[in-house]
Amino acid sequence: SASVLALPAPGETGSFELRLLGETDGKPVILLRQTLTTTAPEATLAAPRRVGRSQALPVRGIGPNGDRDRVVLAKPGEPVEAEGPSFYPAENVEDTLEAPAEAGLYELRYVMNAPLSGPRILARQEIVVE
Repeated sequence: SASVLALPAPGETGSFELRLLGETDGKPVILLRQTLTTTAPEATLAAPRRVGRSQALPVRGIGPNGDRDRVVLAKPGEPVEAEGPSFYPAENVEDTLEAPAEAGLYELRYVMNAPLSGPRILARQEIVVE
C-alpha cells in the first residue's frame, strides 16, 4: 500500500524542489524530483473588537494552518515570539481565549512558523480589554 507523507511548505515565496532520496553504494542518489512553487502566505482573524477583563473572547484564525502556527493575544510592539492566550489553528480554526485581567490595548496575531521563514506575523487585529 502507498503511504502519504505531509511536509511543511517553506514559509518563503519561491520555487523549490521536492526530492526522494535513495542510496547506492553508500552514497545518496536522487530517485525522483518534483518542482514546488509556493505563493505568499495569507491569514485572516475574526474576533470582537472589545472584551471585558478576564472574559471569554471567541476567535477565528484562518491561514496556512501549519503544525506550529498559532493565534495569540499579545501587547502591540512585543516580539513575534511573545506569549499570551493562544491556540493552534491546525487543530481547530476557532477557539475561545481568556482575555487578560489587565485592561488596555492588545493585538490578536496569526503567527506562522514555517521552515525557512521562522515565526512571522501574517495578520493582526486590535482588541481593547476593558
